[in-house]
Amino acid sequence: MYKKGVYLIKKIALILPIFLVLSCTIGLKGNSSSKNLWGYDFNESKSEMSTIFLDYNKNGEKIELVIMKNIEERFAKEIIDNKILLFKTAFQSERPSYLGKFVWHVKCPEELLPKYSEFEFEEGHLKSFFSFADKNYVAGTCSEEKTKYNSIYGFLYCSKKESMVEIHYFSELDMKEETNNFLGEINCEIY
Repeated sequence: MYKKGVYLIKKIALILPIFLVLSCTIGLKGNSSSKNLWGYDFNESKSEMSTIFLDYNKNGEKIELVIMKNIEERFAKEIIDNKILLFKTAFQSERPSYLGKFVWHVKCPEELLPKYSEFEFEEGHLKSFFSFADKNYVAGTCSEEKTKYNSIYGFLYCSKKESMVEIHYFSELDMKEETNNFLGEINCEIY
């Protein structure tokens, strides 16, 4: 009797993890959906309250978007300006105002420095950086040996829809045209 009980427990212990993995996988597939935006078929990885997370990873391009809805322009402006300032200051060669034990500062050759740009259009505006990224998709690499991708890090605000989009775009180094095309497709036709 004892051996049958042990055998049954072992069988359940073997089957239960397989069942859990399969049910979780099926559940995850059911929650993700596809959204076409700017000519790309994004996967909606999750949606929480008024924030939507989209990702795309095909044909040498990797894109992550965070869409925040129902955000007033003044709050969006503050968030965007703070994130832009933080990214810019990492590459400035000025002496930092804080002279503590550790200071985060990146010395970057001119050709690898991030290039900042702003675009205004009828429904909103886009503020972005073009830079290079390393193999881990970290934007702003300043070493030619570590440079693996083109990168766009930016923020789109659409005033009529009261929506802000944080953009992380990466493409293979030989895909400059695709990178420029992506920038040209960005608009406020978001849902």
